[in-house]
Amino acid sequence: MEIVNSNLIENIRTQKVNQEDVPSLRPLIEDMVNFAKSKNGVGLSAIQIGLSYRLFVAYDFDKNVWKVYFNSVYCPISGSSQFAAMEGCLSYPGKTYLINRYDKVLIQWDELTSEGILSSKTKIFYGRTGQILQHEIDHQDGITIATKGKLI
Repeated sequence: MEIVNSNLIENIRTQKVNQEDVPSLRPLIEDMVNFAKSKNGVGLSAIQIGLSYRLFVAYDFDKNVWKVYFNSVYCPISGSSQFAAMEGCLSYPGKTYLINRYDKVLIQWDELTSEGILSSKTKIFYGRTGQILQHEIDHQDGITIATKGKLI
């Protein structure tokens, strides 16, 4: 597994994962987590490895576990504000960008049940986990820290 050229993921929107896609994607999930860990990353979107699916893995700092997110979208919560965050990305190794993130976001996603069925979830995220999820969801919408932020 390797990260594709960052120019190839900018402005590329990913496709929704349907239930019939799940069997072929399940073996990939553990590989994505292991790859992200091996690079000291806290998230990895399928588009970063050349797969145009709305799928990513991310470390949940609130629960101290890696989670899988399918078909995710986010929106800021009413009354939330933006803050300037310094972020790195596996697609831009060794570079740091200053980027605006929301302090609270509502995230909707699908996750797999123990039976392998996609199940819809909604939750408010904040803090480091909220920041990571915004970063990974942006990847799925063709947005990178290089297009949204400023290199520092």
